[in-house]
Amino acid sequence: MLKFLAALSLLVLAVLASCAAPAPVISDPLAEAAPTWSSQDGGEGFSLLDELQNPELEALLAEALGGGSPDLRAAAARMEAAAAIAGAARGALWPSLGFDVQSSRNQRNLRTFGIPAGSDPIVTLSSFNAGLTASWELDAWGRIRQSLEAAEQDLAVGYWELEAAQVSLAGQVIRGWFALAEARAQRELAVRTLDSWRRSEDQLRQRFEAGVGRALDLRLLRTSVATAEAGLEGAREAEQLALRALEALVGRVAEGTLEAGALLVTDVPKAPGSVSAAALGLRPDLRAAERRTAAELSRASVARAELWPRISFTATTGWTGTEAKDLGNPDFSVW
Repeated sequence: MLKFLAALSLLVLAVLASCAAPAPVISDPLAEAAPTWSSQDGGEGFSLLDELQNPELEALLAEALGGGSPDLRAAAARMEAAAAIAGAARGALWPSLGFDVQSSRNQRNLRTFGIPAGSDPIVTLSSFNAGLTASWELDAWGRIRQSLEAAEQDLAVGYWELEAAQVSLAGQVIRGWFALAEARAQRELAVRTLDSWRRSEDQLRQRFEAGVGRALDLRLLRTSVATAEAGLEGAREAEQLALRALEALVGRVAEGTLEAGALLVTDVPKAPGSVSAAALGLRPDLRAAERRTAAELSRASVARAELWPRISFTATTGWTGTEAKDLGNPDFSVW
């Protein structure tokens, strides 16, 4: 009889395991894509940093990507949270063990149960319990495995979102660096323009004082000087705004210590005109979207598995008695 029950149990487990929900399959969106996209002839292996060869910009990028940016810290924290959730989901595949010790002492009045008045109606009861509990859920429909799969896909989403945040931050830092260099070049140009107008004003004033210049020309030139002064103030304000924006990207407090090198070159590096179609799959934001889709498919499998009953096995053993010394005594064991 026992052999029959064991064989029947194995058969039931095999049937239940075959009913488990299959893992979701994500198709490759680039499978039918052209091998390359091309707009003009271009080379391969293009790198803006290699073309610029600016150590200051590279150092600033290293500082920004080293954890100074609040956006990167937030993305890293989200990935750590996803890793913790994945660890908890992985533990659901294994049996759980628990040990519990309880003690209680209470007093009852037996008059409420119709005890005669001649006897003592007050009874004090003590209880001591200690037990070990083990439980395990049979993942017959794949609910736990699909929950783990969804959690691991969420962890992959967190990783690729962190990668995407780093790529985006690097691009913003480079743009901010160029914006700061441009703003400082505009400020230097405004300084030279103002100096030029002031020299012209001095020369025309000397001619006017000598009686060979017109007052109207001098007034018009003073207007140009005032316009150049206003332009210089605007250029200085734009430089400060660009500086503060770049400091915020790096994660610095408003120190005003960043320096922009001579990046406004006339020989602009030529970017490649043809890019491999496989390069699209290297974008971290697209990889994050792909993993997010896989996670949602796994959750859909979990929802379908919730329609079926859960099969769990639980065992409990321990001791129960009226005194603490009863704990550990085989005469007071329970299971």
